[in-house]
Amino acid sequence: MNKVMFIVNPASGNGKTKRAWVDIERGLHNKGLEYEVQYTSEPLDAVKLTQSAILDGFDCIAAVGGDGTINEVLNGFYINKQKINETTLLTAIPMGTGSDLSRVIGFRKGIEAIRGIWKASSIISCDVVEASFKGWNGKEESRYFINIADIGLGSETIMRVNKNSKSLGVFMSFLAGTVSALIRYKNRDIKVTVDGLEVYEGSSSMVAVANGKYFGGGMMIAPNAEIADGLLDVVILKDFNKKELICSLPLVYKGNHVGHSKVSICRGREILIQSNDQLFLEMDGETPGSADVYFRVIPADIRVLV
Repeated sequence: MNKVMFIVNPASGNGKTKRAWVDIERGLHNKGLEYEVQYTSEPLDAVKLTQSAILDGFDCIAAVGGDGTINEVLNGFYINKQKINETTLLTAIPMGTGSDLSRVIGFRKGIEAIRGIWKASSIISCDVVEASFKGWNGKEESRYFINIADIGLGSETIMRVNKNSKSLGVFMSFLAGTVSALIRYKNRDIKVTVDGLEVYEGSSSMVAVANGKYFGGGMMIAPNAEIADGLLDVVILKDFNKKELICSLPLVYKGNHVGHSKVSICRGREILIQSNDQLFLEMDGETPGSADVYFRVIPADIRVLV
């Protein structure tokens, strides 16, 4: 490992990342390691910074921040739906509010562990998911993610979490956002198609398209999902009422909701979610647009250093 670029989001973790990074960088500098640092200053900044770093020949891009920062860095590996360099590695220093992807992959923490990046001792190939949806400008857009996307209650929760201070910490921030969304949320009519076969049509509280297991600050929404099996787990919460949702919420943290009669799970490579209602899309902690949404898995498309 020769050249490492750290893409730092100083605003992540309610501002804690900026303070923590100072100590990390001091430790890296004292060891004489070769690296550069770029700071993000606005949404999607990490995408452009990553693209430039890969084009400049950096061997590894490290996202320093939360799941949203990792997502932006991942998207910077592509230009016009093409990988810039097949050999460039992705890694992360998790410092955000949720860090759900890190629960699945187990990224390095602490200065001694981070120094191990230069050894490149453990590299895995992860599936990547391409999502096509309607952006906030009303035009068709595409973005990539590794972990989980959802429409419905989950996306409504994330929008509330991102609008408020996260000073309460991971669990309380997401719990407060979930309860707030539960109070106001109404089920929507949807149609879900998996690999060309219609699997559900009717009222739904949420649909999660999962490559990883966790979302929402530690909720195990898809306990059987694997990030390198070439398949997506589609978790459909059907017509739950508010009481059923509240009673089921504690079950999600251990994945015990999957036995509920109103939960349906299937697997596939291509998923289409359609609705005549407005349904916001959430992926890796960000809300880039709304349904209709088409997902396709790209097997083993990113090399990740852990």
